[in-house]
Amino acid sequence: MPAPGAEEPGSPLRRSLCPTWLDTRPPHEPDWDCLRRTFDVVVEVLTDEKGRAHDLAVQQIVQECPALHAAHLERADRLQEQMAERLSARAVARDPACRPDPVVLRAVVGAAFACLLSAVSHALRDGDLDGLGARLDRVMEALRPSSAEPPAASRPS
Repeated sequence: MPAPGAEEPGSPLRRSLCPTWLDTRPPHEPDWDCLRRTFDVVVEVLTDEKGRAHDLAVQQIVQECPALHAAHLERADRLQEQMAERLSARAVARDPACRPDPVVLRAVVGAAFACLLSAVSHALRDGDLDGLGARLDRVMEALRPSSAEPPAASRPS
C-alpha cells in the first residue's frame, strides 16, 4: 500500500507517517500496539530497495544541514502532537467517560517515536535495514507501558 503523501519531499519518516492512520486501527487495540502498527509504513518505506538509496541520501542531507534538521524536528514534533490528539479521540470513542491526560499521551507518543528513531538509526549504522521491523518490535516491547489500563486514559474522580 503506498504511503499517503509519498510524493512529498522530505525524509522517509515525514513522507510515510500520517496521524489519521491511527483511525484505521481497531478501536480497542492498545495505544502502544496501535502506534507500533502505524510505524509499519516507515519500516516498509525503509526496507523497500527501490527507494532506499534516495531516502537514505535525503536523510543524510537532512542530518547534515542544521536548518533542514531543525525543520525536520519541528515537523516531527507537530506529527507527534497530532498523533497524541488522535489517541485521545480514540480513548473517548471507546469510553465517553474517559478523560485522556494530554501530557501522558504526548509522552507515550514521544516514547514510541524514540523507539522508532533508535531502531532506524541502529539499523542504518549496522547496515541491517531488512531487520528493522524485528528491531523495532524488540525496542517497543522493552519499553511497553506497564499499566493495565491504556496509558492515555484517566477516569474522572
